[in-house]
Amino acid sequence: MVSIAGPFLVRPLHSTITGEGWGERGWCSSMKKLSKSTLRWYIGTKSLMPIVEIRRRFGIDGDEVAVLEDEQGKFYVGLPQQHAQVLEDLRLQGKIGYELAVDFHARVLIGVYVIFNKRRDEDRSGENEELESSAA
Repeated sequence: MVSIAGPFLVRPLHSTITGEGWGERGWCSSMKKLSKSTLRWYIGTKSLMPIVEIRRRFGIDGDEVAVLEDEQGKFYVGLPQQHAQVLEDLRLQGKIGYELAVDFHARVLIGVYVIFNKRRDEDRSGENEELESSAA
């Protein structure tokens, strides 16, 4: 809870103890750590997750651009190399897909989306077939 009393800003005592509070980006708790599992979960919260949202969520500042390469050639990602490599690892594992911009002559990654596991869908269809055969 933050309250404004006149021209002064009053922070709760709890924020001083826990390390939460005002940072460069305003009132926030500590930024989330970027790991494969956290990133995969966050991407799954929307049908298409823009790169700018990933930068905001994980507190990635700066103007670094990473260059990655796939079967069609090089493309640019608006993230530092280490974070872009996490995206590439998820793509190579078949967990996410890339959305590239068509407005530029260069290939630029603008967003990512989740690829749902085909095996899980096949298992569910197998269960449905078993249920239908047992019901007959």
